[in-house]
Amino acid sequence: MNQIFWSQEAKDTYAAILNYIMDNSPIDTAIKMDNKVERLIKSIENNSQLCPQSIIIPSIRRCVATKNLSLAYRTEGNVIELIAFFDNRMQHPF
Repeated sequence: MNQIFWSQEAKDTYAAILNYIMDNSPIDTAIKMDNKVERLIKSIENNSQLCPQSIIIPSIRRCVATKNLSLAYRTEGNVIELIAFFDNRMQHPF
Protein backbone atom coordinates (compact mmCIF):
# COMPACT_ATOMS: atom_id res chain seq x y z
CA MET A 1 0.00 0.00 0.00
CA ASN A 2 1.23 3.46 -0.84
CA GLN A 3 1.80 6.07 1.84
CA ILE A 4 0.76 9.73 1.43
CA PHE A 5 3.10 12.45 2.66
CA TRP A 6 2.03 16.12 2.68
CA SER A 7 4.91 18.55 2.07
CA GLN A 8 4.77 21.81 3.98
CA GLU A 9 4.08 23.56 0.68
CA ALA A 10 1.08 21.29 0.04
CA LYS A 11 -0.27 21.96 3.53
CA ASP A 12 0.20 25.72 3.15
CA THR A 13 -1.23 26.04 -0.35
CA TYR A 14 -4.23 23.83 0.42
CA ALA A 15 -4.99 25.73 3.63
CA ALA A 16 -4.72 29.08 1.82
CA ILE A 17 -7.06 27.99 -0.98
CA LEU A 18 -9.55 26.43 1.45
CA ASN A 19 -9.51 29.56 3.64
CA TYR A 20 -10.07 31.77 0.62
CA ILE A 21 -13.07 29.70 -0.45
CA MET A 22 -14.49 29.71 3.08
CA ASP A 23 -14.14 33.51 3.25
CA ASN A 24 -15.63 34.18 -0.18
CA SER A 25 -18.17 31.42 -0.85
CA PRO A 26 -20.85 29.49 0.97
CA ILE A 27 -19.42 26.91 3.39
CA ASP A 28 -20.97 24.15 1.25
CA THR A 29 -18.57 25.07 -1.56
CA ALA A 30 -15.56 24.56 0.71
CA ILE A 31 -16.95 21.26 2.01
CA LYS A 32 -17.58 19.96 -1.52
CA MET A 33 -14.06 20.91 -2.60
CA ASP A 34 -12.54 19.27 0.48
CA ASN A 35 -14.51 16.07 -0.19
CA LYS A 36 -13.34 16.00 -3.82
CA VAL A 37 -9.73 16.47 -2.75
CA GLU A 38 -10.05 13.68 -0.17
CA ARG A 39 -11.44 11.30 -2.80
CA LEU A 40 -8.68 12.26 -5.24
CA ILE A 41 -5.95 11.64 -2.66
CA LYS A 42 -7.48 8.26 -1.79
CA SER A 43 -7.52 7.36 -5.50
CA ILE A 44 -3.88 8.41 -5.87
CA GLU A 45 -3.00 6.35 -2.80
CA ASN A 46 -4.50 3.30 -4.54
CA ASN A 47 -2.95 4.10 -7.94
CA SER A 48 0.12 6.33 -7.81
CA GLN A 49 0.15 6.72 -11.60
CA LEU A 50 -3.46 7.89 -11.79
CA CYS A 51 -2.63 11.37 -13.06
CA PRO A 52 -0.53 12.33 -16.08
CA GLN A 53 3.08 13.41 -15.86
CA SER A 54 3.86 17.10 -16.04
CA ILE A 55 5.14 18.16 -19.45
CA ILE A 56 7.58 20.56 -17.81
CA ILE A 57 8.82 18.28 -15.00
CA PRO A 58 8.27 14.60 -15.92
CA SER A 59 8.98 13.34 -12.37
CA ILE A 60 5.89 15.20 -11.16
CA ARG A 61 2.28 14.25 -11.82
CA ARG A 62 -0.54 16.77 -11.98
CA CYS A 63 -4.19 16.08 -11.17
CA VAL A 64 -7.16 18.34 -11.67
CA ALA A 65 -9.18 18.11 -8.45
CA THR A 66 -11.84 20.63 -9.44
CA LYS A 67 -12.35 23.06 -12.31
CA ASN A 68 -10.09 25.59 -10.60
CA LEU A 69 -7.85 23.45 -8.36
CA SER A 70 -5.00 21.10 -9.21
CA LEU A 71 -2.55 19.03 -7.21
CA ALA A 72 1.07 18.25 -8.02
CA TYR A 73 2.67 15.13 -6.56
CA ARG A 74 5.60 12.79 -7.05
CA THR A 75 6.24 9.18 -6.12
CA GLU A 76 9.31 7.47 -4.78
CA GLY A 77 8.85 3.80 -4.08
CA ASN A 78 5.62 3.47 -2.14
CA VAL A 79 5.70 7.06 -0.84
CA ILE A 80 3.53 9.63 -2.60
CA GLU A 81 4.52 13.19 -1.78
CA LEU A 82 1.88 15.85 -2.28
CA ILE A 83 3.94 18.82 -3.45
CA ALA A 84 1.46 21.68 -3.84
CA PHE A 85 -2.08 22.69 -4.67
CA PHE A 86 -2.66 25.56 -7.07
CA ASP A 87 -5.39 27.53 -8.77
CA ASN A 88 -5.59 26.53 -12.43
CA ARG A 89 -6.23 30.14 -13.44
CA MET A 90 -2.81 31.27 -12.19
CA GLN A 91 0.75 30.71 -13.34
CA HIS A 92 2.41 27.64 -11.81
CA PRO A 93 5.61 25.70 -12.49
CA PHE A 94 3.86 22.40 -13.29
